[in-house]
Amino acid sequence: MTISPEGKITGVNEATVKASGVPRDKLVGTDFSDYLTEPELARKGYDQVFSEGCVTDYPLTIRRQDGHLTPVLYNASLYRDARGCLTSAGRRDAVSMDLHPDRRVAKPQPKAASGPEKSAR
Repeated sequence: MTISPEGKITGVNEATVKASGVPRDKLVGTDFSDYLTEPELARKGYDQVFSEGCVTDYPLTIRRQDGHLTPVLYNASLYRDARGCLTSAGRRDAVSMDLHPDRRVAKPQPKAASGPEKSAR
């Protein structure tokens, strides 16, 4: 996904479409933070990218259209050329980001069977 300095989505991939539950043509031009459970936290994250150049493993939660929540880790950086300058694409689509499942979230453990336990011999 790419966003502008104003936080507007300028490009998406299929993973973003699936995670949000919103078609590509409906995502482009909308506010990135509108698809997250904590919009202010999302804005702070992309503001950090513009001020510091990147963010790494920034936890956010995507809210799908159907209400399903997906914890993700947000990694983003500015588009730069070999000299470290913002590229012309970077001025328009300034942030490239990767949202991937937050594997730090604990997964439910199966319930133990009730009754006496049998030991393997």
